[in-house]
Amino acid sequence: MPKMTFFNLTDEKREIFLKAAVEEFSTHSYHDANVREIVRKANISIGSFYCYFDSKTELFVYITDYMFQKFLKQQEALGKQLNRDVKTEEILEMEPLQKAFWDQFEKCSLDKRKHYYLRTKNNQLFERFLREVEEYGTKTEYTQREKRMVAFVMNSLQYILDEFAEADETGRVVDEELLLLKKMLRIGYQNLER
Repeated sequence: MPKMTFFNLTDEKREIFLKAAVEEFSTHSYHDANVREIVRKANISIGSFYCYFDSKTELFVYITDYMFQKFLKQQEALGKQLNRDVKTEEILEMEPLQKAFWDQFEKCSLDKRKHYYLRTKNNQLFERFLREVEEYGTKTEYTQREKRMVAFVMNSLQYILDEFAEADETGRVVDEELLLLKKMLRIGYQNLER
């Protein structure tokens, strides 16, 4: 969690800082991202950075959470749009949002063994994400619009499962949270086949 000094920044300065951090993490992996590059692009001193965050790890966890919150807001807006009585041809195309979501996790992929702390934090975010979409995974009947939303959510969850699953040599998923993901996917796919 950032220190209070980070939230005391003006909205504009905070956005510049976050944009620089996301750009650095997206361009490079988490391991290769350089704090000095982030502060250079954000036009702040390295000392100021440590007034806001204790470490690169803390910044990355915050950025990931920040991006999930934005994604969930977009998803909620899409859900409301899809639930309206709109003409079929006016249904929003969700592929660009899905691709953006996938790309971020691809570029910010974690080394599971070396960064267990980060993975744990991300699993907590996944749980929150699951709670947001659970209603779509447990419905017994879908309209065409809802099917598109469920397919979008299920594809995103499948990507998370593939990208972050800790598996043994047999390929079985061993994380409790990821087993829950697998269950959600199974329910979602069964419902989509109806």
